[in-house]
Amino acid sequence: MTFTPYVVGTDKDFDACLPDIEIQEGVKWTTGTMPKGAFSDDKHDPGGKTVEGITQKEYFEDLRAWGLPLAGIVNMTKDQERTIYYTRYWLPYCPKLPDPGMKLEFFNMNVNAGVGEAIRLLQHAMLFSTQFVDGKWGPRTLDGINAIRDGQLPDVIARFKADCDTFYKSIPGFKWFGKDWLRRDNEIEVDAKGLDAALDAILKPQPSIIRGGPNV
Repeated sequence: MTFTPYVVGTDKDFDACLPDIEIQEGVKWTTGTMPKGAFSDDKHDPGGKTVEGITQKEYFEDLRAWGLPLAGIVNMTKDQERTIYYTRYWLPYCPKLPDPGMKLEFFNMNVNAGVGEAIRLLQHAMLFSTQFVDGKWGPRTLDGINAIRDGQLPDVIARFKADCDTFYKSIPGFKWFGKDWLRRDNEIEVDAKGLDAALDAILKPQPSIIRGGPNV
């Protein structure tokens, strides 16, 4: 396939969530060229050479798929970065989640821990039996998502966040990155609640412009 950059406006929820992830990854793109400080190669990070959570390995895989020459990740463009986030970490599962806040929470874990781990944590947060917490998105996971009612959603999101924190504390990297991971989870939770509050304000019945009565 050829490289087809993500077009801003294609997915409004993705557009709303991506800036939060970019902020958490510690850099701000002001042009199409990667900003200074975006590259990381920490010896304690199993991802090795990365830019905003995107590893060199993943970048190579996408360049090959796009039919483009291989290059170091320091050469990644903004269009490529945005497209990788959309195709690798947002699709196909984030759009299936019921609200923007939950999408942001899940998107964040896709980037920071991997899609399989994010699915496992989501299954656990939905109180699946142990044998069904397998990190694979199948019909059972989708049925669980579709069965969540509005009143249950805050509890599911709260459990997901708590499970993310517990996961971080269980892995070796917590020794070096744990404080930042927990801070990130707390800030993402605040941002997620902000997205949901904005949606609630939009959906809240408003006085009818025409009749002055309730907009039902």
